[in-house]
Amino acid sequence: MSTPRSIITGVGVSLVLRLPSTSGSIEQVAEAHNKVITEHGSAWLGIVGKTYSAENIRNIRQNGDFLYVVQKRDEGTSLYKGKIADISKSVPRDQCSLVPTYYQDLGISERANLWVKLSTLRRSPTREIDTLWVVSFGKNASALLSGRAYLGIVEKR
Repeated sequence: MSTPRSIITGVGVSLVLRLPSTSGSIEQVAEAHNKVITEHGSAWLGIVGKTYSAENIRNIRQNGDFLYVVQKRDEGTSLYKGKIADISKSVPRDQCSLVPTYYQDLGISERANLWVKLSTLRRSPTREIDTLWVVSFGKNASALLSGRAYLGIVEKR
């Protein structure tokens, strides 16, 4: 078992974001972001309530591979995998067109504290989550599918 780390240091890190089952469907989220990606080449995905230190953001910007977006519902678990192009605490003013319109409609833009810019976002086999380990506590990323944690920095094992 690896030693837990609060700051990522290696290459090939990713993020896992769990969408609550009570929010819109993961398919709707993916469709809205893919529409922007198709039009502009990339899209920003906002995350409410979570942020990381400037050092972690810098490390993810330099070494970040993927954002995995997962949603567990009664009919099963769905997983989407997006290629990280950038990460920031806010969307640059000249890139607001890269944010899907529903963020403004639902008031998410004002509440998001962390933004991940994606160049792709595609459905992925759910078993891929079993190949990822949470950096901060050394457990399999499937631990993020329940409980309080909904966002984690992960590495491939």
